[in-house]
Amino acid sequence: MKIAVTGGIGSGKSTLVNLLKQKYPGVYHASMDSIVHECLQLGVLQAYCLYEFGTTDRKEIGKIVFADDGKFKLLKLEAQMYDYIYSRCEEIFQNNKNVLMEVPLLYEKGYQVMFDKVINVSAKMSTRLKRVQLRDKRQVAQIKNIMSKQLPQSIKNQLCDFVYINEDDKNNLDQLYAFLDGFNFS
Repeated sequence: MKIAVTGGIGSGKSTLVNLLKQKYPGVYHASMDSIVHECLQLGVLQAYCLYEFGTTDRKEIGKIVFADDGKFKLLKLEAQMYDYIYSRCEEIFQNNKNVLMEVPLLYEKGYQVMFDKVINVSAKMSTRLKRVQLRDKRQVAQIKNIMSKQLPQSIKNQLCDFVYINEDDKNNLDQLYAFLDGFNFS
């Protein structure tokens, strides 16, 4: 069983994955961000980044590709990485019976086709903004700019197999455990 955990910035994807790691210690846990970071360490991609962006620093590249005029540069960079990402995911899936993978931009990048089930982590906009401000020390305008490039939470909630509510005062973790246990996910 291949299960993706997705959600918008500040929704609490990593927090949920950490809870699921404790509940299902025999399940292989992976992160799409980690796979992308591996990819960015490849010599050929570093050479591309130096040529295209003048740097191999992820944060500097991020500033360039997430700027208002950086969409084409982002698409070109992603095209350089897709083969590695897909082959690395396929390797993980072939070597592990059950996989839980955190995939922030699952629907935006079309990765949902690689997974059997999708969990979307959902939280109110105010909660998400507060979390990202505390975590990343970003301004509200910067956070909203990132959010504007992500598929709206309401659409992700419709597309996924399970919506995990992740508010400070409530969640539906027990229902999520029941959902996963229904697939012998352990």
